[in-house]
Amino acid sequence: KDRSPSFKKEELSQKELRTLALLLGISTLSFFLYFTVKKPLRKEVLKIVNKKEKELFSDKFPNIPPVLVEEQLKSLTKTKKDRVLIKLEKAFLNLPEGIKIYRVEYTKGVLKLVGEGNEEIVKRLKPERVRKTPKGTYEFTLVFK
Repeated sequence: KDRSPSFKKEELSQKELRTLALLLGISTLSFFLYFTVKKPLRKEVLKIVNKKEKELFSDKFPNIPPVLVEEQLKSLTKTKKDRVLIKLEKAFLNLPEGIKIYRVEYTKGVLKLVGEGNEEIVKRLKPERVRKTPKGTYEFTLVFK
């Protein structure tokens, strides 16, 4: 066998040319179809998604008309966060020095603080629950509604 490079020009058969032309034609057609159908299809999908968003929003908030659903949801959650922050600020501003807070819970609009401190400080807080710890301090639970 001769392993040297060959510089002979080989021709393609008619069958191979037809197959190549067919593949090239299908590729070109697919390319143009993709770019002509992509934009209208995307618009249609976005319409469906926006319609579904508005339906869900109307179901959850029947008294609020759905206009810009994303912005409305952001503003609704922001006001809820503000309420939590107001309660936290109120709770922590009234806490005296010398106590430790271990847990902060916020469920169904109720803020609970669990911590510990010495007896006289804990009595001044008027907690919902008090328990003496083995260390001699008092564990307390404060509730803010």
